[in-house]
Amino acid sequence: MKNIPVLLFTLWLAAVMSMPYAAEAPSSYPPMFQAVGRISRLDIKGQTVIINDMPYRLTASAKVHTPSTKFATLSDLSEGMMVGVTFSSTGGGRPEVTEIWVLPANGGSSFR
Repeated sequence: MKNIPVLLFTLWLAAVMSMPYAAEAPSSYPPMFQAVGRISRLDIKGQTVIINDMPYRLTASAKVHTPSTKFATLSDLSEGMMVGVTFSSTGGGRPEVTEIWVLPANGGSSFR
C-alpha cells in the first residue's frame, strides 16, 4: 500500500512528460514510447544502442523512422540524436529494441 502514491506519481509524471512531444510529433509517430532519450553510442555491427547511458540490444530487423522518412536505416542514426524506442518482450531476457523513432529537434527539448 505504501507504494501506491509512488506508482500514481510515476504514471502521472510519464503522462505529463509525453504531452509536449505529442503536440509536435509527426502524425505517423506513436503517441507514447517505451523509452525516450539521447543516443550516446551506436554499434550497428554489435547490434547495440546506448540511450541515456543505458545499453539496449537491437533486433536484427530493427526499424528506424525519422520525421521526414517513414523508413530509414540504422546508419541514418547518429550520436546525440533524441529518439523514442519500442521494445519486444523476449522470453525471460532483456527487451530488444524493435523500432527507433527520431524525435524532431523542436519536440525533444523537454526530454533533455
